[in-house]
Amino acid sequence: MNATRLLLPAMLVLLAGINPAGAEANCTSDTLTAAAICFGKVLAEADQDMQVKYQAAQTRVKDQSQFAALLTKSQDAFLAYRKATCDELVNGYWQEGQLQQVAMLSCKVALTRERATDLDNMFQGLWGLKP
Repeated sequence: MNATRLLLPAMLVLLAGINPAGAEANCTSDTLTAAAICFGKVLAEADQDMQVKYQAAQTRVKDQSQFAALLTKSQDAFLAYRKATCDELVNGYWQEGQLQQVAMLSCKVALTRERATDLDNMFQGLWGLKP
């Protein structure tokens, strides 16, 4: 058995970096290709959730042009940050191949979920904190 196959389950857990009850827990696989496909689907779901929350935030500020512009700028900055972090930094750290793709996708899932939570909490008092 080669080392990659032995390390794959451990690497996927480390790369997921999120709660095992999440969808990533179902992305463990015997092959990196299957794991990459799974993480791609999880990312698509996270992107859609983030987009829904972004649109809801836009609706809240649509009549306040300065806040609408700042929200758009904030979203653009997040997307640039996610690209720089996951596509360039994480992707560059891992050797080329499927593990690199899984690491990059996992990074994007984690950051996208955080952004969706931020968008959801953005206009709720002290960033969603309740007294």
